[in-house]
Amino acid sequence: IHDPLYRFEAVNVELQNRNTASLLWWMKNIISMRKRLKAFSHGKIEFLEPANSKVLAFLRASEGESILVLANLSKHSQAVELDLSRFEGARPVEIFSQNKFFEVGEAPYHFTLGPYGYYWFLMEQQEESVDLPKERAIADLDADVEWAGFFDSYTAKRQFEKKILPTYLRSCRWFGGKSRNIVSIDIEHFPCIMVNEVSAYFLNINIRYADGLPETYFLPVTFITNAERVVRYLKSETQSVVSYLKTPSQEGILVDAIYEESFRNELFWLIKENEKVNVTGGQLVFESGKILDDLEIEKEDIASEVLRAEQSNTSVIYNGQFFFKIYRKLENDINPDLELVRFLSERTPFQNSPRYGGGIQFDNHAEKAYIILGLLQNKIPNQGEAWTMMLEELSRYYEKVLAKVERSKAAPPLVRKARLTFEDIPARLQKLIGSVTYERARLLGQRTAEMHIALASDATIPDFCPERFTQHYQRSIYSQHRKLANEKLGALEQRISSLPEHIAKESQLILEIKDDIFDCFA
Repeated sequence: IHDPLYRFEAVNVELQNRNTASLLWWMKNIISMRKRLKAFSHGKIEFLEPANSKVLAFLRASEGESILVLANLSKHSQAVELDLSRFEGARPVEIFSQNKFFEVGEAPYHFTLGPYGYYWFLMEQQEESVDLPKERAIADLDADVEWAGFFDSYTAKRQFEKKILPTYLRSCRWFGGKSRNIVSIDIEHFPCIMVNEVSAYFLNINIRYADGLPETYFLPVTFITNAERVVRYLKSETQSVVSYLKTPSQEGILVDAIYEESFRNELFWLIKENEKVNVTGGQLVFESGKILDDLEIEKEDIASEVLRAEQSNTSVIYNGQFFFKIYRKLENDINPDLELVRFLSERTPFQNSPRYGGGIQFDNHAEKAYIILGLLQNKIPNQGEAWTMMLEELSRYYEKVLAKVERSKAAPPLVRKARLTFEDIPARLQKLIGSVTYERARLLGQRTAEMHIALASDATIPDFCPERFTQHYQRSIYSQHRKLANEKLGALEQRISSLPEHIAKESQLILEIKDDIFDCFA
């Protein structure tokens, strides 16, 4: 190799400075990291004693900041176990990438290191939610009726609404009213289906607050009485347990039915079969999309799992092929999510969106309205979001800029063209951006434009016809956004005294620019 960067006679600082993968840049990052983390320069040191002597492990600690350092002294990959029980509940954060590793428990923690590899971990304690205690005490409920008639009993229903739901809802990640004062909770509708001869209720829960508009949430519940399954839920699915329940003949637990596999699988089967189930107050409609027409599957072959990601809805994967979204916050109208997926999939040739697999809705005959409860679509294999991808590309762009020795103080000239190609970009920016990033951005723009064309392609459907963008319409949008911002900032101002100190300081900065935020809507 004749490149001066790699020759041993001399170290070419200029060339190393241009290469962000060079030893010089590695040293810069190490020094910068050491300055940022006080535990490295001022903290006490404690050497750990792993059974594997080829791995060096020690802790640096200072002012509540703990850093774990691991180094593989061998030319071969090594595995090591460490007793980190003192950090139980913490998640090791790899300092350079900021990637979070699995939570530390009582058992020894396992690490694998490559040849001469090393790790620096910040042992970051999980912040407890401001809204919730770390653990929710599961409430007891005694009913004088059997489960099959539980919600038909006024006494049992009111007890459930007043004693159980307020605490349980505040423990749910998908519940958006944690910071609001609840005035009343009322189960408006409770259509029921039978799963393995046990009633599963589709609860439509109406919540009134001290201020602002009421909200309706969806919670399917079922009664588990089998002792082994009760223990399993209490040990590994605690977040799904709504309450204990004792009826005249049985004892068990009420659970969010989405976490019960037989219930999830029954939903998929009902969608596939295009079933309509007559229930109290209306009808549950299970609609099947075209992609299920040719699906050959038996009921016992359906497998499902609930995704653990924290979302405003709950997601289920069926047989690794289908993605089912349970809507938690409900509206008495068509859900745009379902409406758009169904339209693009079944009324247009557009192929770059999920295919519509089906949906669940409750037709309320008394109010002549319907509520969308869930959406089924095909599962799209993916490696993340375009947003995350572009943030990573932007980070690499800044690295390249910092690595350039001859930086120009003047910005490159703006290219004012309606249609911009990569060749139109100034040469020095082409090198910094890269053709791959440009191509991804171009393709994203193309797909977005194709989707808009598809959405406007069928004038026979009134909901997809163009609408006039009048001043009155603009004013209504402005008022909605300003009202929403005012509500959120007001809620923040009310709760700022109960927030942790570091969050309260940042919150105060936001409140100080409230007028500037409102000006953004003008």
